[in-house]
Amino acid sequence: MLARGVASTGPIGKAYWGMGTVVEQTLAVNVEGKGIVLISGCGHQSLERMLERARAIFDAPVYGVIGGLHYPATGFRDAPGYVAALIRLSSTGEQPWHGPFGKSDIRRAIATLAAAGPGLVSLSPHDSRDWTIAEFARAFGRRYRELLVGREIVVD
Repeated sequence: MLARGVASTGPIGKAYWGMGTVVEQTLAVNVEGKGIVLISGCGHQSLERMLERARAIFDAPVYGVIGGLHYPATGFRDAPGYVAALIRLSSTGEQPWHGPFGKSDIRRAIATLAAAGPGLVSLSPHDSRDWTIAEFARAFGRRYRELLVGREIVVD
């Protein structure tokens, strides 16, 4: 517990081919009358693992997910082609012969999150591309909020 109604999920690791294990935490805010809002930095630990951890340690449902989810399904704007390809291969958490991270992985993540029934979704463009953000916005409709630097997100 970091403060009243604010906690960390604790470290959650995920192995990345060629990089080793990346360990991150997710901030969890218990919004009265709503549930847990998860706030992620880069999201290397995966949406699935964040949701699993939240369900394991909190009695309240997950109401929202805000932040980075590390979904580079369509490459990177500023990376040369070979760098983008390596990142997509290493982003799966699997060996590279399983194939690169792709659009089907995004659709699976959206289905996983949709099953949790969130009232708020806001995806960071850090390590997620325009296509991914558009898919999340389309899937969650009015529950989706654009995440921009300096813009306040009110949980209502």
